[in-house]
Amino acid sequence: MSSNHTKLFYRLIVGNLAIVAVILAVAAAVSYHSLNAEYLREIEGYHHQLTGIAEHYLERVWPLPEPEMDRLCKEFVADPPAEVAGAKPGAAPKLPIRLTVIATDGRVLGDSQSDPATMDNHKTPDRPEILDALEGCPGQDTRCSKTLTTPYRYVALPLNAKGQIVGAVRISMPVVAISQAQTVIRDTIIWTAVMCIVVFAAVGLLANWVWYALTKRTRAAKPPADPM
Repeated sequence: MSSNHTKLFYRLIVGNLAIVAVILAVAAAVSYHSLNAEYLREIEGYHHQLTGIAEHYLERVWPLPEPEMDRLCKEFVADPPAEVAGAKPGAAPKLPIRLTVIATDGRVLGDSQSDPATMDNHKTPDRPEILDALEGCPGQDTRCSKTLTTPYRYVALPLNAKGQIVGAVRISMPVVAISQAQTVIRDTIIWTAVMCIVVFAAVGLLANWVWYALTKRTRAAKPPADPM
């Protein structure tokens, strides 16, 4: 293969590879944005649906003594009812949750991860989701948990009994669990794009090599022009 042919050969490989890399990078970015947005919508819907299931579940057994309420919160998360497990197929086992039940005066009646007796009053301005729920409206917030010192996403709903608000039910999810799932989505897309580039480079190299080999053979087989 002549020097000019060699240069043209590598230029074609590099040029085609650069075009494919740009196309795959754009496709990967668009795919990640779309999948991540859909994942966050699914998580938000699951979070609200799960809180609603907990609300209905607790309203059916209300009222309970505080020790029994605490036990129920811990059992609810450790061994959720069938309707909880089926809220979003595949989502419940992957995202750890925390269930908290709060009285109208802010006392914690039950918590799936901590002892309510050691927990602060929750009717405070820095817990806006609780204040909203005790006012009869759905509430949500994202912040660092004072009890577990971990960023959490909170969704709270009012508990009603005999037409009156008797407390609030709140379910929280650690932000790190959501971020880890987003990282898996991102890494999967990146590695898929990288493997596509590698495969294209190998196939392109082989195809261009075969093309140049055939071109060289054709030129070698071509009879020289007759001298004038």
